[in-house]
Amino acid sequence: MTLHDLEILPIGKKTSSGRYYDLESAEKIISEYERQVQRLGNYYGCYEDSQDYINYGDPDVVSIKNIGFIVKDLKLKGIKCLTCTIIILETPKGKQLKRSIRDVVFRPCVWGFVKEDGRVVIERLISINSFSKHIDNFINED
Repeated sequence: MTLHDLEILPIGKKTSSGRYYDLESAEKIISEYERQVQRLGNYYGCYEDSQDYINYGDPDVVSIKNIGFIVKDLKLKGIKCLTCTIIILETPKGKQLKRSIRDVVFRPCVWGFVKEDGRVVIERLISINSFSKHIDNFINED
């Protein structure tokens, strides 16, 4: 299963916690993504099916048991959002993701810090995750 032109991060839109990502944040995510693609050949994403979907650790190591998809063609769509193509794999997590596809979102998981005004400054891209849209911080935000 392949999902084309999928929005994974709105630019300039505040989350329910008052954080937002600007063009500089998006460009850092793209740069980190390209570094990993060059290093590994592909960029693998994780499907997280629990409420505690972020597992911190070494930002260069993704837990193989959570890999569910490949991320291709990560790019800016104008100045509004980051988009990509998602290719869902036939791994255990990929199969779970296929069954839950109508109920998930795809979002980057990053290391960084938040400025006083809520702007997220990104230091590293940890992964791109898929998780329940019911716990998405962008949900129900204008």
